[in-house]
Amino acid sequence: MPRTAKPPRLRVKALEYGAQQVEALGYPACIEFELKDGSIIELEHPWLWSDDVQAAYDEAKTSVEIARAVLGEEEHRRFIDGGGKSNQVVLAIAMMRQKRPETVDPDPKAK
Repeated sequence: MPRTAKPPRLRVKALEYGAQQVEALGYPACIEFELKDGSIIELEHPWLWSDDVQAAYDEAKTSVEIARAVLGEEEHRRFIDGGGKSNQVVLAIAMMRQKRPETVDPDPKAK
């Protein structure tokens, strides 16, 4: 009896799967907000959120609630104190869901 070939499989480690794949698809893995004191707050791409963060985001109604849901209470407070606005987080989430445009060399003859 002939053996049937198994379809190809891809095995990945759950803990390591994420940021590189998101970037390979043309999306940023995160956006970094630089605060007025020079410190950084990172906002991960929505596909990289934990189940808890996703659930909190799904429950959120206002931009403040959304920002708190995805940054966490402490980081959100630090973000606001550092000059950020909750609406910026909502805008960043929308931007991360869009692919980055391909880089175009403005003057290909300049090489």
